[in-house]
Amino acid sequence: MQLTTAGSSCCLALLAILLPAEGTAAGSLQGTPGESAEAVKAAEVGARTWLALVDKGQYGASWDEASTNFKISVTKDAWEKALREVRAPFDPMGARERLLAEFRTELPNSPPGRYVVFQYRTAAAGGKRALETVIMVADGERGWRLAGAFIRPDQ
Repeated sequence: MQLTTAGSSCCLALLAILLPAEGTAAGSLQGTPGESAEAVKAAEVGARTWLALVDKGQYGASWDEASTNFKISVTKDAWEKALREVRAPFDPMGARERLLAEFRTELPNSPPGRYVVFQYRTAAAGGKRALETVIMVADGERGWRLAGAFIRPDQ
């Protein structure tokens, strides 16, 4: 888990892969428009399924459903503990509005692959809003699985 402070805003992050700093290139956009659209559609089914597990508090199951590389990089116990801590200020989470869906073949500090980066504006407890970034990766025969997740307050 990473806790960073930028000015007066606080960002809480759960990362299995490192996302680039704001304003830097995030990786290659490759593939045909049809391939990208197909990947986004399939990956979003996986992202929404994964988010539903987390929203129900099934943190162990969310780790079970993550990508192979994700599970190598963080233990199940560490993941469950981090999720409890990071989501506490936001739970329960409500409706999500998708703001971004980008197909990528490269991400910093990650092996080449097929990734889709999603960003959602999410209603949270007490009238708060959160920005959630969910990165899905094509994980062989397992299909689209979580590669990383990030949550921060929405200003």
